[in-house]
Amino acid sequence: MSIQKIGLMDFGTRSKKIDSLSIIESVIEDAVLAEKLGFHRLWYGEHFITSANSPWFSPDMLLPLICGNTNTIRVGVAGVLVGYTSPVRTASSYKMLNNLFNNRIDLGFAKGTPGGNFLPFFSQPKITSHEEGVQHIQSQIAAISSLLNNEDEHVKNGVILAPYRGSVPSLWNLGGSPHSYQASLNNQLNCSRTLFHKGVDLELGLDNLKAYREDFYNQYGHLPEVNIALAGFTSPNKNKREEVISLSEAEFDFVEPKTRLVCEPQELFDKMSAYAEQYDANEVIFFDIARDPDDRRESMAWMSEVFGMKNKQQLVA
Repeated sequence: MSIQKIGLMDFGTRSKKIDSLSIIESVIEDAVLAEKLGFHRLWYGEHFITSANSPWFSPDMLLPLICGNTNTIRVGVAGVLVGYTSPVRTASSYKMLNNLFNNRIDLGFAKGTPGGNFLPFFSQPKITSHEEGVQHIQSQIAAISSLLNNEDEHVKNGVILAPYRGSVPSLWNLGGSPHSYQASLNNQLNCSRTLFHKGVDLELGLDNLKAYREDFYNQYGHLPEVNIALAGFTSPNKNKREEVISLSEAEFDFVEPKTRLVCEPQELFDKMSAYAEQYDANEVIFFDIARDPDDRRESMAWMSEVFGMKNKQQLVA
């Protein structure tokens, strides 16, 4: 399947020479550029990183700024750490955001943890086993999905999320295990298959992904959206690519080297297309591992050009 849409994922990780508020300004500028370049969506990660220049833990406060400075590009979180959130607060906040910004909000669910140093500052049930943790996450996802998709049922019980009868955000499950696909099906979630995390098993869940699509259509009357997430950087400049790899290996220890795509633009096109064909996905979410804002924007422009999204020569504005 050919790639028809490309989105960008951002954790706010930049050079340690840049302070956190300057990173926020840069992220907003990147969003404006991404829309001009023809990217389809922007996803911002919730990550509790202990760094003096970390611009955010949760991107909730960032999303209205991104939406307010763009017009059509989809914007979302990928994803909220669903085991550590309030279902009603998350559902109501993202429903309101979606109606304020013309039905272009994505709400993704991630199953990670904040890290031990942050855990004392979260309110959550005491989890004593892996099985309890999985069950807790699934119940959280089910509650959020129900609050957003079963409005009439909740209204009968006196629970109304503003705006009443408003549109709901697009819901996404981040993961690729067979269990994850079943959770996506049960809760009417689209699916994003992450291929860049260290230790990823590229074959895991491929058969389940096909069955998920078919079962989703049979149950809900339409096909789910499915994309794959890849990480890398592109530039014709070999020295720049090597520099980006060196920094990545020193600081991005969660990126799998075997699937990391740091290469010339045409090679990036070929490799991304091959992954999309393997997973029968028409959309790729790309996490750019470059730390320098100018390098990231160059990479974005080359991607736009090689995939025919926009001619980067038109970007004199």
